[in-house]
Amino acid sequence: MPKGETGKLGKTCTGAGTPWGLIYRVLKGTTSNPVSTVKGADGHIIADPEESVRYMMNSFWPEDAEGEGQETEVLARLRQAIEERARAYEEQCRRALPDEEEPPYTEYEVRSVTGRARGHKAPGPDMICGQVLQALTEELLPHVTQLYNAGLALGYHPRPWKGDLEKAAPKADKKDYTVVKAYRLLSLTDELGKDQERLGVRRFMWRAENQGWIHPRQYGFRAGRSVDMAMGGIESAAERAISSRRALLLMVFDVEGAFNKSCHSALLEGLAQRGCPPGLFCQVSSFLSDRQCTLVINGYSATKRLTRGFPQGVIWSPPLWDVHDDRVLRHIEDIAGEMRDAEAEEE
Repeated sequence: MPKGETGKLGKTCTGAGTPWGLIYRVLKGTTSNPVSTVKGADGHIIADPEESVRYMMNSFWPEDAEGEGQETEVLARLRQAIEERARAYEEQCRRALPDEEEPPYTEYEVRSVTGRARGHKAPGPDMICGQVLQALTEELLPHVTQLYNAGLALGYHPRPWKGDLEKAAPKADKKDYTVVKAYRLLSLTDELGKDQERLGVRRFMWRAENQGWIHPRQYGFRAGRSVDMAMGGIESAAERAISSRRALLLMVFDVEGAFNKSCHSALLEGLAQRGCPPGLFCQVSSFLSDRQCTLVINGYSATKRLTRGFPQGVIWSPPLWDVHDDRVLRHIEDIAGEMRDAEAEEE
């Protein structure tokens, strides 16, 4: 047992015999909040724990994003057009496979992923710990390299790696843990699948950064970017406005359930507009299609096929969200440009 884990076990055992130890904290309710049944849509606690798990699953992964059921005819036609363009581009990419311009993964690339330090993280549904793959890197290297290159050539993410085991993690400092919004779903996936994702994401992000797929002012989930840099940009804009005695408009909005409600066809259509290479495009499309997740709480489970969203805790999700969100940033930038032009005309 690792030294750190031994220390934790010793601390727990030592404290068990004291009147103010673990037993006291459990009775007092000051330990971390375990997931129990939650309130339903009517505001009352759901008595059946199995029904509670199903309700949480459907709340986290809705069939349709809020407001889609009441969309206008114009929006419905726009949505259909986006889906058709994404589907047509995928058909074009499938015919172009294998992508001769996308070189196969080298053993050096694969070794850097499979042999990386993994730490003591929970395994996925296959119960294979990452440290096992790390220790067996050299023995497995020729086999997994061939496997990952087959996925790249076929534009395919294997179905066994698309089954997510979901954990409902309580958010910190919430007053009421009987509401769904007090929890965050984290996905546990197979380590072999994660390694294939890492290889794909590396090439994807290289193209995204070098070919302008992501807005230059997108600070989330990008190497060398941080919240401090974003705040610095806001402060600089405020200082310029104050020094020139001009007004400064700050727009702040929060997208509720942003990852879970993201539209797959909108992302794929965005990649098509950027000319995403066939191999990478088909891998992303395959990664998103036919996914299913299983939420297990206190021995009760619910399984659902995902038709939208990017699972949190999955390697592909952050870069895909950056591309998905990109059109919002560019639209806001266009609005700002129109406002500047209008101001210039008035002067």
